[in-house]
Amino acid sequence: MSFRPFVHLPSIQYLSNDGPDIGAGPYSSVTPACMRAEEIDASLAVLFEIAQAHKQDVEENQDWLPERDSTNVDAIVHLRHVGMRLPRFKAREVWRIGSYVMFWCSLEDVVEHEYQALLSLLERLAPDIRARLQVESSADLESRSDEVEPIREYRNKVFAHTAYAKPLKVDDSSTQLTSLVHFTGSDYLLSKRGLTLGGTTVIPDEYGLAPHFLSGPQRFKEISVSILVERAVPHFLAWWSMYKTVLTPLYEMPETEVRAAWPAVVRRIRRPDLGVPAPEVGPQEDLASPG
Repeated sequence: MSFRPFVHLPSIQYLSNDGPDIGAGPYSSVTPACMRAEEIDASLAVLFEIAQAHKQDVEENQDWLPERDSTNVDAIVHLRHVGMRLPRFKAREVWRIGSYVMFWCSLEDVVEHEYQALLSLLERLAPDIRARLQVESSADLESRSDEVEPIREYRNKVFAHTAYAKPLKVDDSSTQLTSLVHFTGSDYLLSKRGLTLGGTTVIPDEYGLAPHFLSGPQRFKEISVSILVERAVPHFLAWWSMYKTVLTPLYEMPETEVRAAWPAVVRRIRRPDLGVPAPEVGPQEDLASPG
């Protein structure tokens, strides 16, 4: 599967004379300022490159990566012969996981913001269509939020700042210490698929000292670059479809109806300029699969 470029969605601009002057000749505003397709695709390209770097690194280290999941203790004991290759590989993997989490969460906020702006535009121009989409759009937004929740957990407790250094009242000592070992990569699982975080929970003693790792209920779900890619691709494909559902009726709306609903509009620009919605994107036009 591949990310689908947002630039291939229908594109509409409304030039009106009821907004701040933007220096566009006789027009005072171009709406929507939303639908920043190029910026969305640029961020998806970052996620793709992180995944590619992970894939290449794993392939180049297949000669020593263990066949089955090994804990950090197993790796340290049994992989002494690889020298610095293990700690350097671990550092690169933690870096990639953290980067993927941070870029995904920041992009998620942008995509949701733009989607809400498009819904507001649809409400202004075609409130009856917006009403029919209300239940569907609400359910879709809830699904996207549920899908990204465990990613945000890593962002908020581990990579944006650790729960160890900036704990909330709900963050017990186990959460704090576990966030620290995930941030530093001190505890991990290692296999030929790469490095995975989140497999254990740190349990301190009664004095909050001498932490040790225990299997059992995981404070944070397991996460790796491969797991992130497997979740991100269908997630952003779903966002793409949600955008198209809102953009298509805006694109197909007769210009007379646009001006009746919004008299200040003096021109509407649709791309492609063919009077028909943009064609479906073929596999060859998708962003290359993170593989």
